[in-house]
Amino acid sequence: MKHELKTWPAEFQAVWDGKKMFEVRPNDRNYKVQDTLLLREWVPCPGCLGAGTKVGKNGKNHGTCPVCKGQKTLKGYTGREITAAAAFILYGPKMGIAEGFCAMSLGSVEKAAKQESIMDPITLPLIDAYEEEGPPARTLKGLTCTEQKHKSYKWDEYHFPEFGPARYYYGGARDVVLPLGGRRYKIVIDTDYSSGIPKGKSITFIPTEEPETPYSAEKLPAARVIAFGQPRFIQSAVTPSLNGRCACHLVTLETGWGDAGNENYLCALDENGVPAKVWMEASCC
Repeated sequence: MKHELKTWPAEFQAVWDGKKMFEVRPNDRNYKVQDTLLLREWVPCPGCLGAGTKVGKNGKNHGTCPVCKGQKTLKGYTGREITAAAAFILYGPKMGIAEGFCAMSLGSVEKAAKQESIMDPITLPLIDAYEEEGPPARTLKGLTCTEQKHKSYKWDEYHFPEFGPARYYYGGARDVVLPLGGRRYKIVIDTDYSSGIPKGKSITFIPTEEPETPYSAEKLPAARVIAFGQPRFIQSAVTPSLNGRCACHLVTLETGWGDAGNENYLCALDENGVPAKVWMEASCC
């Protein structure tokens, strides 16, 4: 028997990459060994996470989701599909699998991407974070703001959320492949150094099926590095945001310009998880 299964981007990508060779599902279809599983990548609405309704902090239903208007998604299916056979099934309640659920190992995986799922490269201008204007920082979702003090000096320190774990790339490469919004992109940064102070020109996100660039989890001393997923102090009190939500930290590029300079990049995704706006700040401390 063939089962068509809606699959969220992160879980779909893990199967696509061969890192996740199993599926845990409610056993509401009476799955059997050798059944065919058709996994279809599907992007849930960011406002309700595919529920179609707005749920408050108390867990109660507050009516139709205002973002997707109850449709559960803004983008729907991406066109990428995976076909696999259920090689082995563990039915719950057993070995940590809850009653009513089952864990299925995947065998003979076949991948397919329809033409409409292939995105064009996205080139965005790099916005000078120092000149950014926006809502008060403390009103933004996702931003952590703490007051710092040293002797008679006081200042606010802003910490931006991360897109992923700390990734250190050594060797000075400015184009690496990393996951973002349920996809993988090769990121190419174009910066002007002619004045001595880095001035951002543009950043390009190139959708790719290439594997993620290998990285180190350890930061080496006195080494120039591209560090993805590392929140850094942004010295100007900027409020990069999109639709009331704080931008996430994308990359810190330690170039050693000036006395001990680095470049901080912040990125905001749109409702479909696609890069929509990028800010740059050149920090000399």
